[in-house]
Amino acid sequence: MGTSILSGLFAVVPASVLLAVSFFILLALRKSEEKNIKTFGYVVVTLLWLSAVLVFAAGVYSLATGRGCCMENMRHYKKQQMMRSGHPEFMWPGAGKTMPGCGKGMHYNKSIPAENVTQ
Repeated sequence: MGTSILSGLFAVVPASVLLAVSFFILLALRKSEEKNIKTFGYVVVTLLWLSAVLVFAAGVYSLATGRGCCMENMRHYKKQQMMRSGHPEFMWPGAGKTMPGCGKGMHYNKSIPAENVTQ
């Protein structure tokens, strides 16, 4: 099972927690008599329901497409940025060194200028 499938299935947990909290808020509102507190409580419950729907929708999206919503895409984007910037973790051995038998201008990694190359 991939992580995207598990994240889609685990989206049920935070959605149900949000709905449970909203239930207890509604239960407390029934005993309240002040109109301002009731109005505030209904606004909070509405926001909790919207959050639960968004979390549940993200889980359904993750299950339907087979890929995660946010974290996988962010990891992929960060890896691409590091590869483009020439981060040492993503460079092959010998990157940036002068190729054997070539002049000072020929390098394995074209992004490193010739004056910054150490031999």
